[in-house]
Amino acid sequence: MTDSPTSASKPVAASSLPPQKRNLVARILAAHWLPLILAVLAVVFIAQNRARISIKLFWAHLTSPLWFILVITIVVGLIIGLLTARRRAQRAPQR
Repeated sequence: MTDSPTSASKPVAASSLPPQKRNLVARILAAHWLPLILAVLAVVFIAQNRARISIKLFWAHLTSPLWFILVITIVVGLIIGLLTARRRAQRAPQR
C-alpha cells in the first residue's frame, strides 16, 4: 500500500480533522469558548475592583471588597429573576 504523490502533498486543515486528532487545547477552546471568556472577564473584574467598601443596612454593617458585594448583588438578582420566572411559568397554563 503506497500513497499517491498527490495525496501526500496536499496540506490538511486542522478544522477538517476529526475531533480526536485535534490537540487538547483546540478541542477545549472550541467546546468551551464562552465560559473561558467569562472566566477571564471575571478575573479582570476582580482585579480592578479590590477596594474595600463599607455597607450599612438597618442594623448590619459589612466591610468587604467591592467585587464581592457586586457578585452577591448579581447572585441575589439572578435568584429573584429565576423564582419570578418559575412562578410565571407555573401560572401561565392555568389561565
